[in-house]
Amino acid sequence: MNKLVRFTLVVVAWVVLALVTVANTRADEFRLEAGLGACRYSLAQEGSWWYDGYRTDTKLTTPCHQVGLSWLPAVTGGWKLGGRLAYVNLGTVKANNSFPAVEDGSYHDNRVNPKGPVGEYSGRGGASGVTLGPVAERSYGAWTLSGEAGVAYLRTYWHVDDASIEGEKQDINWRHADGNKWTWYAGLGTHYDLTKHWRADLTFRYYGRVHASQAQTNYQYIGLFGGPAYTVLVGASYKF
Repeated sequence: MNKLVRFTLVVVAWVVLALVTVANTRADEFRLEAGLGACRYSLAQEGSWWYDGYRTDTKLTTPCHQVGLSWLPAVTGGWKLGGRLAYVNLGTVKANNSFPAVEDGSYHDNRVNPKGPVGEYSGRGGASGVTLGPVAERSYGAWTLSGEAGVAYLRTYWHVDDASIEGEKQDINWRHADGNKWTWYAGLGTHYDLTKHWRADLTFRYYGRVHASQAQTNYQYIGLFGGPAYTVLVGASYKF
């Protein structure tokens, strides 16, 4: 665990402790939450399985979901304060792209010589993991607004399933970019009370950097996506 991650976790812990300390009322509200929706990934830099001027058929928007547990033990000034732990699955990116089979700038390179070989491939990748951070909520009648921020620990991957060069199949399935990554996230939500225990949720989350890469291990272990990711989810939560 690097210094930035340790620092972030300490800050999160102190924020939650401070919120509870300054609160003037204990609420001890627990909620079990679930949501479904869409995730939007960002492309990694050009050359990471996509190239300007070549066929790029990439599905960066994908179905995703999450389940979580929130604990809001305190109330102060109309705000409920606490934390949220969630499992998030950001779905699967899919791509069917073409690429220059040679990338050394020689006369074999299709970007230099139009007669140079061109490859095609199909691949997939995604991310899933856990998030943890402080959360604050404020109610206005049946409506509630919420905000949260914290750290995310994600398992990312990128696999090339099928590849060919000039129609000749290539065995490059070992070029995987699996790894565990730390990042930060922030979220906003709006909620509507359906009953005493149930409410409907609409949430937006921003993940600072979601990337598939193990380039530090092998320069070929790179993925198609890298950068911020966004989710918009609808769902429900139960208070108990």
